[in-house]
Amino acid sequence: MTPYHAKYFAYELTKRNPSDSVQKLVTSLMDAQIDLNPQELDKEIKTCKTEAKKILNLEEKVKAQREIKEMEKKRNELRRNLFSAQDEVDNRKEKLIEEIELRMKQKVYLKELFTINWRLR
Repeated sequence: MTPYHAKYFAYELTKRNPSDSVQKLVTSLMDAQIDLNPQELDKEIKTCKTEAKKILNLEEKVKAQREIKEMEKKRNELRRNLFSAQDEVDNRKEKLIEEIELRMKQKVYLKELFTINWRLR
């Protein structure tokens, strides 16, 4: 197949199958950009731990430790969600790549359907 034909068939495939596959990938990436920033929470936890060490009252110290534990739970949940979203994007990307590979493996062949004969008089 010549480069011209390859471009032509790619164009035809794109025309028949609009770039909704690309749109799916873009949508996936945008969905994954949800505000999942555990690093900000890490900084806040570190600050709270530093402040908790300075507390002298035992009751207040226990309360601060509870708050720190809750923040750590939230951070861990954010990390799980982030990893889950990244895995989902990777899975969608893999499916799209497989679809594209299948389209690229399509074979084009010529088949004679009928023959027309005529005579000039």
